[in-house]
Amino acid sequence: AIADYSAALKIAPREVSVLNERANAYFGKRDWDRALADYTAAITVDPKNPILYHNRGEVWRLSNDLRHAASDFDTAIRLNPNYESAYIRRAFVYVAERDFKKALVDFDKAVALNPTSPGNLSQRGIGRFYAGRYREAEADLSASVAGAPKNAYGVLWLYLARLHQGKDEIAALRDQSRALNLGTFPGPVIRFYLGEISAEEVMAAVRKGSLQEQKDQLCEASFYVGEEALLRGNRDEAARLFRQAIGTGLTYFYEYQGAAVELQRLGR
Repeated sequence: AIADYSAALKIAPREVSVLNERANAYFGKRDWDRALADYTAAITVDPKNPILYHNRGEVWRLSNDLRHAASDFDTAIRLNPNYESAYIRRAFVYVAERDFKKALVDFDKAVALNPTSPGNLSQRGIGRFYAGRYREAEADLSASVAGAPKNAYGVLWLYLARLHQGKDEIAALRDQSRALNLGTFPGPVIRFYLGEISAEEVMAAVRKGSLQEQKDQLCEASFYVGEEALLRGNRDEAARLFRQAIGTGLTYFYEYQGAAVELQRLGR
C-alpha cells in the first residue's frame, strides 16, 4: 500500500487524502518519523482539517512528545468541538502528565458526545482507575464490557477495579472469560487471575510472536501480574514488575501508564 501511495504522490504530491493515507500506513508500522512528515505535509496544504491535527497529535503522543501532542489536539478540538477521539487522546496526554483533573474533564466530554460507546466508556474507566476512583471506574468498565463482551482488556480492567474495592469477583471473571479467546494475549493473564496458570507461565507466554509483540506483551503482563502482587500485599514484587513494564518504554500503553501510576503511589 505504501508503494502505491508513493507512486500516486509522484503524480500529485499535494493530494491531502493520499498523504494522510500514507501517513496512516506508516503509523500502522510505528514509523513515527515518516508518519509525522506526511501528516505535516498534508497540514501545509489543508491547515483547517481537524483530522490531520488529530492524527499528527497521536504520532506526537506515541513518540512521548506531550507538548506538541497537546497542541495538535487543542487545534483539532478548536476546529471541531465535537471531535470525541481528540478529547480521548488529549485526556491521555494529561494522564501522562499526571493531571487527572483535566484528563477526566476530557473523558467526560467524549462520553457526553457518545455515551453508549464501549470504547469511550472503557477509556474513561481506565482514566478513573488511574485516578484511584475505582467505584466510578467499575461503573464505566461494566457498561463497556456489556457492550463489547469480547474485549479481553475491558474485562481485565473491570476485574482490577473491583479488586481494588475489596470485592471478590472471580465468579464474574470466569463467566466473562467464556466469551473470550484465552489462547491469545492477554488470555494467559486472565487464566492466571482464574488460578489456572502461574505467574511464571504468564511470563513464558510473553515470549511468543515477533520481537515487537514480545515487548508489547511484556509491558502488559508485567503490569497485570504486578497488580496481583500489589493486591496480595507484596509491594516489593509489585514494584519490580511495574518497573519491568516501564522498562519497555511503551509510554502509550495503558499498562505502562498504570505501572507508572502505581509506582508513584508506592513512593518508589
